[in-house]
Amino acid sequence: MSHSPVLDALDELARSGPTDPATARLLERLRRVEEASGQSIDSFLDTVQPLLPAVEQAQPLSAAQRRALASVGADPTPAPPGLRASFSTALGYERLVKDALSTREAAELLGVGDSRIRQRLRARTLLSTVVRGSHRLPRFQFTDTGELPGWAQVAPRVPVDRPLIAVEGFLTHPHVDLALGDRQVSPLEWLQAGGDPGVVADLAGE
Repeated sequence: MSHSPVLDALDELARSGPTDPATARLLERLRRVEEASGQSIDSFLDTVQPLLPAVEQAQPLSAAQRRALASVGADPTPAPPGLRASFSTALGYERLVKDALSTREAAELLGVGDSRIRQRLRARTLLSTVVRGSHRLPRFQFTDTGELPGWAQVAPRVPVDRPLIAVEGFLTHPHVDLALGDRQVSPLEWLQAGGDPGVVADLAGE
């Protein structure tokens, strides 16, 4: 059985840099769930999602619920914050990949050939992640009609080892050093409004 997108996301995170013990344990547990059940972890998550608020509030499980969990090898102990954060990151990466453009889709959007997109990926004026041997280009680099203004100047300054989900977070959250009028804005808003891409490039490289 193939891995679910969540496990693919965790695998990609593990390959992109040092993996903390909590993430490694999470990945191993999710693999065991899929192998034992014959179902994807996505289906499992759909089933347990309604129970998560109760877990977060540390509401006690009944003896019967504990026995049921133990019978399938599950640990009823709430996950530590670091483990929940790792899983949240993996889900964010899964969404990023699902919404990303293929090389062909990016070429069509920008009105260029596929080879030009590959050239830009090599030059890092566009960023991508590789999933099953194919480039996936996150949508934060694009608008509905083309490329994010100034992105070709910003992208090369993004550290090579920075996860793309972190790049998305940087772009979409207000930054203390960026303001339009009296309002703090995100790098994405700054670029969309025609702000100096050099300013964002400097911030991206920090």
